Amino acid sequence: MRVQAPRAARARDVDTRHSSGIRSTDGNTDSLVPTFENDVIQHVGCETMASALVRALVPRFDEHSEVHGIPSARFTTDDDRIHAQRIGLPGSLRILGIAPEYWNSALDRPRREDEGDG
Repeated sequence: MRVQAPRAARARDVDTRHSSGIRSTDGNTDSLVPTFENDVIQHVGCETMASALVRALVPRFDEHSEVHGIPSARFTTDDDRIHAQRIGLPGSLRILGIAPEYWNSALDRPRREDEGDG
């Protein structure tokens, strides 16, 4: 799985101590495990590391029908991490440093905004 620093983090929407907010990475034969900063003190607007990652990684269409995020990725959470798996492909991404409740809250935010538009 090819992983690039999230565009939102590269654009410095969230002020972090480490480049793109990645504190460390660990590679395994079948997975990549980046650990992101979640103890970010400064936020621009209401952007958090979790919301920046959701916006950069979760597949979605924009208003011009262009695809953003990781195509065919499915995300799940457990007690302390987020898992990403692409349908039909080997390998996975395990995201550490972002509490699953922050991830789930960031996932719900665009849905609530979309519901408000309808």
